[in-house]
Parts: sequence; C-alpha cells; structure tokens
Amino acid sequence: MHADELPIDAALVRRLLTQQFPAWAGLPIERVPSDGTVNAIFRLGDALAVRAPFVPGETGIRRQAQWTPVLAPALPVRVPAVRGIGVPTREYPSDWLVVDWLPGRTPVPGALTDPDAVTDGLVGFIRALWAQDPAGAPDAHHWGGLARDDDAVRRALADIHEVDTDTVLRLWERALAAPPHESVVWVHDDLLPSNLLVDEAGWHRGIGWAIVQAVVALPYYRHLNAGMTRMALHALRELVADASA
Repeated sequence: MHADELPIDAALVRRLLTQQFPAWAGLPIERVPSDGTVNAIFRLGDALAVRAPFVPGETGIRRQAQWTPVLAPALPVRVPAVRGIGVPTREYPSDWLVVDWLPGRTPVPGALTDPDAVTDGLVGFIRALWAQDPAGAPDAHHWGGLARDDDAVRRALADIHEVDTDTVLRLWERALAAPPHESVVWVHDDLLPSNLLVDEAGWHRGIGWAIVQAVVALPYYRHLNAGMTRMALHALRELVADASA
C-alpha cells in the first residue's frame, strides 16, 4: 500500500519479541486480517496483540503509549492498554507496541445489527474525550484547520467517479467556510464515521474532516485495500444522500 512499506510477518514479530520481550516470545502469533493502513496487527497468545507500523517513522505509536494511560480511565469504553513499547532495530526501523487483545469484530458500513447502539456508544466516547483536559496534548493531524487540506481534497476529487463529486465539493466548501472551533479539545483524528457533532458549525467541520479522509483515501486505496475503499465510498455516498435529502 505504501512506497516505503516495511516487510512485516509473524517471523519478524517473533524475532522482535525474542530480542526485547522474551517472556512473550513463545506465545502463538497470528496475523489479524485488517483493512487498516497504518499498523499490521498480530494476535499474541490469548490476551495480547502486537501493533507494528507499516512505514518507519510512524509517530502515533509513541502518542498512544503516552496518552492511553492518561485518557483511558475516564472513557466509557475499554481501550487496549499498552503492555510493552518496542524500539527500532536494524531489521525493523520503527517503534511498535504490545497491547491488550480486545475481543470483537470490525463493523461493516451499512450492515450493523444495532446502529443506534453503536452511535450512542460513539457519542458517549466523544463527549468523554472532549471533557478531558487538553493541556500538553499533541497537535492533531489536522491542526491548523481544514484549509491546509484544500489542495489535496480538490486533487483527489478529480480522480473520483463513483459518487456525485459536485455535491461533495459543495459540502467541502461549506465546511471550509464554517468558523473554527472556539476552544481546544481532545479529538480522535481517525474516527470513522466521524460526523457526530451537534452544533451547526461543528457539524460542517465534521463533514469536512470526513471528506478529507474519504476523498484522499478512495483514489489511493481503490486497487490496494478493498476495506478502506468500501469505507470511503460509504462515507461519501452517505454525505451525498444526506445533502440531497
């Protein structure tokens, strides 16, 4: 999926564990099928998992290790606790994590048995996250507002034919025109779907972030990652349908 993608398999994970966490090196290791584009996931025994970035220099690993213990106690859902922080080696030049394994499955857009319950859970999660003190928090991926992604969004829209891009562009320009948020808060910058804000300007900004993710992901992953393509298309079609209603 990525030009500089690292070769990651179970044998590599076992070598890393042997070098850095030998107590876990003998546990069964199994690659977890995933549409994720940032980390390869391996189940480690019954209770643990390994998160290994596909590309070197991925900074989210360190942020997760630093902030999960701070935020997790106040959140209404369980998040994987970090059990070990792996460091780069000559063979694998990236940080990596050992975390709790959480049972469950990834929801498929449009096929949830109880979408209202999922929505309620996400809303509760976001409200709890917003309530946490943002002092010292790292700058978000989208720090600086939507305008920084304007060129990338417009370029990506030119390569999309599966949805009504005129409507998407109209939504995008409305999002650009929305005033900035009045205060600094914690956000999950990769929450999909992410349109869960209630004030009008916040709603338009939320649509904007959803557009950034979907229109940039769709042409890039169209022939590389079926799950990411499906998710991006679902988001765009829902946005277009809502705007046309």
